[in-house]
Amino acid sequence: MGKILILLVWIFSPMVWGLGVMSYNVENFFDAAKSEKADDSTYLPLKSPYKKECKKIRKSYYRKYCEKLDWTQEKVDLKLKQHLKVLSSFPKKLHLLSLIEIENETLVKAFAKNLPLKGYVITTGSDKRGINTALLFDKDLFKFVDHKEWSLSFKTRNLLEVHLETKDKKPFVVFVNHWPSQRSKTPKRLEAANLLKKRMKEILKKKPQTMIVSLGDFNTLDNEFPHPFDGIKEDLKDSSVGSKEGGSYFYKPAMSWNLLDRIFYSSNLLLKKFEVYRPAFTQTVTEYTKKGPFWGSRITGIPKGFDHKKKSKPGYSDHFPVYADFDLKVTVNDK
Repeated sequence: MGKILILLVWIFSPMVWGLGVMSYNVENFFDAAKSEKADDSTYLPLKSPYKKECKKIRKSYYRKYCEKLDWTQEKVDLKLKQHLKVLSSFPKKLHLLSLIEIENETLVKAFAKNLPLKGYVITTGSDKRGINTALLFDKDLFKFVDHKEWSLSFKTRNLLEVHLETKDKKPFVVFVNHWPSQRSKTPKRLEAANLLKKRMKEILKKKPQTMIVSLGDFNTLDNEFPHPFDGIKEDLKDSSVGSKEGGSYFYKPAMSWNLLDRIFYSSNLLLKKFEVYRPAFTQTVTEYTKKGPFWGSRITGIPKGFDHKKKSKPGYSDHFPVYADFDLKVTVNDK
């Protein structure tokens, strides 16, 4: 009897897996082809007949940018190469990776082809420009079950909800977020937060044991009121709480750092570490040259965004990736 018990313990042995989770805003990563559903005229080659749509852009800054930007396949390939350089330089294994500001499945597949993360899902979205969010996941740790996407009452990025299973068939849900930008007022981000809260409540009511990670670019500042994070913190913890990592995005007009990119998690996951990944080669310097209170300020270590005019050292993204390391308990059949 003792031998049988020992054998059963050996066959079904509990293990603790390291779970590496990252969110990376890849800064307006479009392909060079015209979308049928969205206005992506800015990110097209100058020779494209659809470039004439730039004239319809109301704000002169964005209209001129659209008219001058020659977004070619060569630049798409270069931008992909730069993002892969950042991700491949990360020293730890990733099991979940959200990509923010990515246009379509073609680009997501290019990431999956060059990374160990072979599973992927992307939204089809209602954003006017066609910007979407995506999740890549490790097929060795997770089995894909289903996915849904949820829209708000206005045109913006959809909330991506991905249902996975761990090796021992435990439910695991990932929400990928790209909330309305700071050009929008707080109520629009509150709507996004309430949608996320609603979906979490519905999932946990059916399966209270579900492990949840919610990550992405939340575009939310600490001084907002009512604060959009208050509702979702009823069910999730913020991995950045207590961290001294600083911001993931630098806003030059106010010369301020903001942690727009976050990773929230359910209490049945054990957080080991949170960090803003800022390798030296992705950093640059900015100087404030306009008249005003910040005149003469010089800030080092900010994200080096991608400059389409440069063929060498064009930069990467205007956001640093954020990373969280968790312990995930799974029971593995070793037979």
